[in-house]
Amino acid sequence: MNRRKFAHSWGRKLFFGISWPLSMVVGCVYLTSFILPQTPVDWVYFALTYIGHFGLLNLITYFLLFAPVTSLMPGYYSSRVWALLLILALNSFIGIDALVFSQYHTHVYDYLLPIFLENRGYIFTNPLALAVFLVLIFILGIYIWVRGESHWRFMQGRFSNPIKNWYVVLILFFFVVSKVMFYSMNIAPKLGMMLPLDYNNITHAHQDSPDAQSFQNPYEKIQCGENETPNLVLLLIKDWNSENLNSENLPHLTHFKDHTVSFENHRNVNENSLESEFSLLYSLPGAYINAVSLNENAFLTEAKKKNYSYYSLLPGEINFSEIVSRTRESGNPFILKINANELEADQLIYDMVLEFQKKGLLDKTHFVITGVNSAPGKIPFLYFAPEAKEIVVDQFSSHYDILSSFMKTVWNCKKMPKIEGVEKDWYLVSHPVGYKIYDLKEKGSITYDGKKLSTEGHPRTELIFSSLKIMNRFFKP
Repeated sequence: MNRRKFAHSWGRKLFFGISWPLSMVVGCVYLTSFILPQTPVDWVYFALTYIGHFGLLNLITYFLLFAPVTSLMPGYYSSRVWALLLILALNSFIGIDALVFSQYHTHVYDYLLPIFLENRGYIFTNPLALAVFLVLIFILGIYIWVRGESHWRFMQGRFSNPIKNWYVVLILFFFVVSKVMFYSMNIAPKLGMMLPLDYNNITHAHQDSPDAQSFQNPYEKIQCGENETPNLVLLLIKDWNSENLNSENLPHLTHFKDHTVSFENHRNVNENSLESEFSLLYSLPGAYINAVSLNENAFLTEAKKKNYSYYSLLPGEINFSEIVSRTRESGNPFILKINANELEADQLIYDMVLEFQKKGLLDKTHFVITGVNSAPGKIPFLYFAPEAKEIVVDQFSSHYDILSSFMKTVWNCKKMPKIEGVEKDWYLVSHPVGYKIYDLKEKGSITYDGKKLSTEGHPRTELIFSSLKIMNRFFKP
């Protein structure tokens, strides 16, 4: 056996005898964020895809990187060093990508290209990088011109004997059978969201967020005590802003503000009123709306346990006297959610305060007044409780905090999850597909529309990973 054949034979033993099993072991890190299959068919599909996927990665590395260089330099030591370097690089990439995926539910390469190439233009603007890139292309071209034909014939020889190349046949068999199963059977495309080379979740005919991912309820472990159960009014004002909150435009709300806790740095973290209301009621980013909006939120679930009566009304549907009468007859507290515009809300707060004061309910009622806006940014948030003092709060808050804070402080709920997304110097606006990050420190933003990542100004790109963790924290493929 000549040196070239010996080097290739040794490389195959390393790649398919050591690296392939090693890749599958390292790839188990992906499974820390993965819901295992439930049916026998799904298990078969899972096994075929998992084993074939990592075999395919090693196959590609061997034939595209190891074999060409070894054919050019078939030395005893050089081929071993090259094989070991490639094996270490491949499995390091799998390990790093698996760790990133387990934390952020995305792959490393999804963001390397947009961050460092498209936005920065690094390769094509840095002279040294451009020179290295051109030299590598030139060397590859010379190699193909000089050794291309002999290398091609050698590869044909390696593929000509299926029994001798059992590992190639096995890998391709697993890969093809798993694809046939996926397209011909009712296979859940969960695995395709996990492995770097498998995009079944994208190519599947009909793919929505709830179909591709399972939602882990963040509130399933909460425990609420038998504390007081005051009435609660949620007055949600469409497209509310601080500029209109003055005695000329909204006299009753302005007067009411003087008797409330006023949050001056409250952020709407959504770009439409539907997601804005969702974030308020569910205490979750808008990214989760498709997954959970058909289920009752934790706040209302707990309210039912406490025998609250719940009303969701528009201004023209409200009869305060009737609500007061029902409350007195049943002896149960109520939650009243009202969606209104600014002028309607101004009149409603006046009518409510008068009616509740007359009937002795004002000292048993809490008020939450904020906006459900169609644009992100700073909006007013007023909170009234009979025992609370009139103060102005400067710390950052968002719709995620409002009802979860009520549940903790008033209902004495324990084990509440911490929902992040608004920090001192940045905040996240998320959607089921895409997101926008506002960097207040660097006065810039990052936008991802589901296909392309773009920036305005010079935002901190590391905020992407913090945002991904927030948006995918309760999802599992």
